Amino acid sequence: MKIRDCPQFYRRKKMRAKKRFKRLSILVLSTILFCLSLFTVSARDAGVPGPEGRYPSVDAFANATSLKGMQGVNKYTWDNFGGLQHGLQNLRIDECILSSDHEWVQKGYIAPYEYEGEVFYFYFPDWLFSGIKELNDKGITFSLVLLLGWNDSVSYLIDEGSRVQGYNYYAPATTGYGGKAMRAFYTRIMDYCEEWECHIDNFILGNEVNMPNQWHYSGSSDPAACATKYADAFYDMYSVVRQYTDVSRCSISIDHSWNNNDEGRGIAAREYLHLFNDRLEQLQSGVDWCVSAHLYPAVLYETDIWAYLGHDYPFELNPKSDDAKIIDGNNLYVMTNYIRDNFGEQHRVMLTEQGFSNYMGAEYQAAALAYSYYAAMYDPMVDCFIIVNANHGDKLNFIIDDTLAGEVYAKIDNGNAEDAAWIDSTILPIIGASSWEDIVPNYGKKVSKNGLYDENGVRCLYKDGQINTDYTGWYTDNGEKFWLEKGVETEVTYAQPGSGESGWYREGNTLYWLDAGVIARDKEVHDPASDAWYWFDADGTMATGKDAFIPTNAERTEGKWVRYDENGCMVKGEDYQNGGWYRFDQITGEMIKGWFDAGEGKIYYYDLQWGTMVHGLKDIDGTTYAFNDSTGIMLDCEWYEIDGEKYWYESGVRQGLEGRGKEIYDPASDAWYWLDSIDDGKMAVSKDVYQESLAGQWGDIQGEDGQLYGKWVRYDENGHMIKGWSADGRYYFDVVYGTMAKGEAVIDGVTYTFDLTTGIRQ
Repeated sequence: MKIRDCPQFYRRKKMRAKKRFKRLSILVLSTILFCLSLFTVSARDAGVPGPEGRYPSVDAFANATSLKGMQGVNKYTWDNFGGLQHGLQNLRIDECILSSDHEWVQKGYIAPYEYEGEVFYFYFPDWLFSGIKELNDKGITFSLVLLLGWNDSVSYLIDEGSRVQGYNYYAPATTGYGGKAMRAFYTRIMDYCEEWECHIDNFILGNEVNMPNQWHYSGSSDPAACATKYADAFYDMYSVVRQYTDVSRCSISIDHSWNNNDEGRGIAAREYLHLFNDRLEQLQSGVDWCVSAHLYPAVLYETDIWAYLGHDYPFELNPKSDDAKIIDGNNLYVMTNYIRDNFGEQHRVMLTEQGFSNYMGAEYQAAALAYSYYAAMYDPMVDCFIIVNANHGDKLNFIIDDTLAGEVYAKIDNGNAEDAAWIDSTILPIIGASSWEDIVPNYGKKVSKNGLYDENGVRCLYKDGQINTDYTGWYTDNGEKFWLEKGVETEVTYAQPGSGESGWYREGNTLYWLDAGVIARDKEVHDPASDAWYWFDADGTMATGKDAFIPTNAERTEGKWVRYDENGCMVKGEDYQNGGWYRFDQITGEMIKGWFDAGEGKIYYYDLQWGTMVHGLKDIDGTTYAFNDSTGIMLDCEWYEIDGEKYWYESGVRQGLEGRGKEIYDPASDAWYWLDSIDDGKMAVSKDVYQESLAGQWGDIQGEDGQLYGKWVRYDENGHMIKGWSADGRYYFDVVYGTMAKGEAVIDGVTYTFDLTTGIRQ
């Protein structure tokens, strides 16, 4: 949709004008449209908006299992490229609103549409809603880009201060007749969706709106004025959409100029988002806007996005730093992390337009696509990756059909290990990287669907991308309790008081348990259906989100502390609450206190009074033990840092406190160290130490076994025992034992002489 004027990095070349909609044959339309002309359609009569309507309550993006998408409706076989799951289409608003003197209106082919006392005439291309429904039925998300071009007959749709011919797209009107027409347009689209029983998953208003003098003309270059004008128009669209659905996204379209104002022709996207959000906060607090970003390479035809410098510029365009001028696949996380940290993770990022030119060759085109896709795939803020598959001439041929890039796109993210290995072996050498982990943040840590999702009106609980069939029992969402059977919402048959039955009994949203028809009170109950234990307080209500003491004797002096989660189930295993980790017996649910061996070398200690997992140093029965600051696992053959100094722990206990100290080997660094007892076992650094251990050919004393013992060794500034030549070349140390060479020695076939006392080379 937007192409830079490539020789000038900051300019985009205007795309070829879109073909206007084909006129339908009057002979075909006459009968249908004449019937429509016999009555007036009123807003909110054409469909049933709001909660009673047919618009789904499913976040389609959350249910998608791949980011792969392509622009165009009914343009591609959606099985191509390994299964596309996201689609996008542009729609010209000015071609959908007809003036009252339009010939189709005059001949009665278009039904009048009444909105807030005004009558409007709308025409939508026949493929639009049928195409959306087709994608919905295939489980493909659909994004609709709403663009306002120049049309003499309906120029009132354009903001009054922006009505200057010659630009690509314009800021919509928000006041007067034009503003009302725009709101009527949004309402008519939503009504049509209900009539067709289809849904738009992402509404994108405008194109690269941070470029107001190129792609979203606003009549001004003032950042605040442009952002305010756009925010007002966005809010009009958002308000209408939210009358019908809470899950469809409403997005602001930005280009990749993150900290760059396109030499004064635009506004840096980062600044624009702040101004846009500030204005929305004035209109309504908490608007859940999303971002539709265009992730082209910094210079559109220079696809080597991993290169340090742009070829035509004496500075780095896309560094992995907050001050990056341009965002592309090399530094995507700079933008997404910023949006998350400054606005919140509910402001999702959809990469709805990116193209990869073949100008530098097929290999670079493919590598740029793969690198960009992996950056998006492993970014938890990104929900789709929709590419342009078209030829825009000059150096901007983005077509990937029958290319190496197309083969990569088909094989990427399809779950096939052989295809992933092929991509690695084919693409990594082009980039010059040894692994994706080296260049892609969070690579291999794909974010899977987790938590509760609505699947066609039935709530399902997901774990790691799959319905959690291990979960049967009550589940609480926004204060509402409902039953999940193997992860799927299921109706429950309730017992009734006085019936003699045992089972669940419900009053409103309060749950009780009946024992032979009597409400259980101050009692632990096992439910066979969910194979879970529950506790019911003295008033008969189920305990949720709390610890409870379950007595085992009549005096209530003995018993166990257990915990019940927000769904009322007894917690078993590890649990995090109130800023600390706890552990509960896998069978009885009793809170663990004291030592606990989890197997595989993982030993923990839980506070004897409160049951919280211990981290760091802890005095236990007169001995100080060390536990990992993060995991709580007792340290064994590991370093632990105290006040900037390193100490070595084995079985949780500090070493090197006895005698002169202790020599240890650390497999993690493949190096030997000395723990100095005079420094409480601290790692020795930049120090010579005499040891009585095996010494090799330069040892001082021969033992009964015939081997030499006793040696001077040296530890460098990192505490590593030096082996071989010292950095200054004055000393030599045995490559096995670290013993300082003294006297005459043959090293690598050359004879050297070292001082018998100091070891200095003569």
